[in-house]
Amino acid sequence: MDLSLEKQVEALLLADLTSTEFSNRVFGQFHGLFARMCSNVEDRKTLIGSALWKSAQARLRELEQRDFEKIRRLTSQTASV
Repeated sequence: MDLSLEKQVEALLLADLTSTEFSNRVFGQFHGLFARMCSNVEDRKTLIGSALWKSAQARLRELEQRDFEKIRRLTSQTASV
């Protein structure tokens, strides 16, 4: 795997992004960092088992939960107005 791309993923793990932004930048099918790291099926299999992949998946879940809570708060504020 390309170390510079790995470093970019690691930086995004700490970035304040929406879940959509994070997902597109890291997991995007054609231009995402993980797609750029893997040139074949074997690379993809190795990546999916890696700690970096698991960390990115966990971060995506965190961001999705945060985004969901933000939307929930906004809709509950709107409903009470």
